[in-house]
Amino acid sequence: ACIITCSGEASKIGEVLTINREIINLMGFAPGEVVGQNVSMLMPKIFSSRHDEYMRNYFQSSTGRVMLIERPVFPLKKSGYITPCMLMIKVLPEILDGLKVVGFITPANFGNVYLDGDVESFYIIYSISTNATSASLVHGISENVYDRFGIPASLCNGQQQDFSIETVAPELTESAVLEEMRTTSGAVVSFDTTLLPQTLLINDENDQDLLDDEKKNYRSAKIRAFLIKEEKAGNLSLYTVRFFEVNDNNEAVERSNQPAGDEKNRVDMSYDMSNHDNQRVQAKGGDQVAEVQNDDNSSNLSGLNDENRHIKEFKAMVSERTVPRSIK
Repeated sequence: ACIITCSGEASKIGEVLTINREIINLMGFAPGEVVGQNVSMLMPKIFSSRHDEYMRNYFQSSTGRVMLIERPVFPLKKSGYITPCMLMIKVLPEILDGLKVVGFITPANFGNVYLDGDVESFYIIYSISTNATSASLVHGISENVYDRFGIPASLCNGQQQDFSIETVAPELTESAVLEEMRTTSGAVVSFDTTLLPQTLLINDENDQDLLDDEKKNYRSAKIRAFLIKEEKAGNLSLYTVRFFEVNDNNEAVERSNQPAGDEKNRVDMSYDMSNHDNQRVQAKGGDQVAEVQNDDNSSNLSGLNDENRHIKEFKAMVSERTVPRSIK
């Protein structure tokens, strides 16, 4: 599991103070690339732009709905793709060092009854605006969406141009489909990237790779989609969707029947979404938890001793129920 400690002090709110080396496996960052930066660097832009405000609002009111509750999140890997995880956060009001926020992040796969076989899950985050003139934009995709459908991360993080979900899956914006996705059966819709190079504006050399069909798997497929999360951000409704491919009989397509792709960084851990809303985190003795190691050449034995010590400390953090003071 990945443990991140951030500052809750007004002058450096959200600054990462410590992080363990599991960040390398989970998101591809070295600890030194994250420590000293704002934790929002690990989030899609639609969330990172508001995160400091969320933290300030919490500390000023001492109320919040996310403390000590394990919940689904989709942090941003160094590659620019999102990855499915569970997060629990705890506030530590310390007299000497000031307010700190500790986050405990574990990888997850939000499966259900449809995942009896070796079925690959894909993830996408998109928004629908209450303003009818605004596009329904994509804000994040998992790396296997690129592997299977050819959509690069650069289209989802504002580096090149706005990318609308209606370009590849317009049905996902329909009210009836959104209702279906809230059910355990999900909604079967089309997902088509074959016209992606023609519908997007190719402005410069950095966009030219969108036209290289030899390197991209532009495809049309039927998918079954499920809503993992929905939330509000200003005039936007944000939807995080998990989907998998289905055949003409609407049956899940197993991984062995899909074209080969890059399997690195795949997550294969199951999680029951039926009780995530009220589940309290349980620290597991087998989790390897450690403070960030500034010396990359430290011995394995020393690292294991530190991990065992921090497991105990983290259990104590979770068991305490303290109310933070307001930030100054």
